[in-house]
Amino acid sequence: MKKVISFFVPLILVLLTSCGKAVFTPKHRVALQQSGISTKDVQFYNSKKIKLERQISSSEVGTAKGTVNVRKGMHFESIIFPRHTKGRLAIEDKDCLTIAFEQAGTIVFCQNASGKYFRLMGRGGYIQNGAQMSYAGQTWTVEKGATAKLKFRESSKIRKTKNSRTVKGLSVE
Repeated sequence: MKKVISFFVPLILVLLTSCGKAVFTPKHRVALQQSGISTKDVQFYNSKKIKLERQISSSEVGTAKGTVNVRKGMHFESIIFPRHTKGRLAIEDKDCLTIAFEQAGTIVFCQNASGKYFRLMGRGGYIQNGAQMSYAGQTWTVEKGATAKLKFRESSKIRKTKNSRTVKGLSVE
């Protein structure tokens, strides 16, 4: 019985972790390119909850697309991207990937200074909470998630279309 448990527990752990979400690194990007898999075919995710907020006028309240809160008589619109929100590649540059989490706008993730992963990028470089960034043509303040990294589902690496055919063979007449 112990042998059966000692065999299945590691097997289950491998299966659970092999299909999980991992931080997307430049090494993953190169491996995908070498395998002939387009980065556009990869399902991306954000590693942390990201909350964007901007102050709006009372006339904009009716047209706001996010949640509107009133604090000290001022209106604030906020958009929340929960942890592991699905996104797809919109634009690919040398050091940055622009990810669309919805039709309205995109968020830029660039390689960090050490080149180990892709991190949320705002106006003027890497950001901290309270910094500003552009989203859907508007300027927003990052309230949470400034250090969010780009993740992907590791099983995406093996999704590749293969063209194949089965040979029926020739028989002797």
